[in-house]
Amino acid sequence: MLPTYLSDSNFFEKTERVDWSTLKAYEGKLGLQTGEISHNLFDVEYVQNIPQQASDSLNCRVFMAAYAEILSEGQQVPSCEFEADSQRARYASLLWHYGVTKAEKGYTSDNDDPPRSKNTFLQSPDESAIVTLE
Repeated sequence: MLPTYLSDSNFFEKTERVDWSTLKAYEGKLGLQTGEISHNLFDVEYVQNIPQQASDSLNCRVFMAAYAEILSEGQQVPSCEFEADSQRARYASLLWHYGVTKAEKGYTSDNDDPPRSKNTFLQSPDESAIVTLE
């Protein structure tokens, strides 16, 4: 819907082009002979031997969960030997342990409970608590 709106409103015809050579952030990043922007505008770090999911798998959830956990704890991403099945088993055991602990301590979830009624009246304030400033 947005592309249609932008096209119908002639947004692309009204847009002014940016002169990249005048922006400080791009100084020294333009090609000397052509004046064109270099393709290496950002510092890129290439890393080899990082874990990857199998090429025939479209399920990347366990990789995302593991990377989020690793990066949030400030750890280094392990090289290669990433066992997706081991991570799935680890997460399953953590969830099972959480469920057992929750059941042992008597915690219950109120997600299936009916909504609580909300107070529809205001309590009158205690007159002795009202302070007037002069």
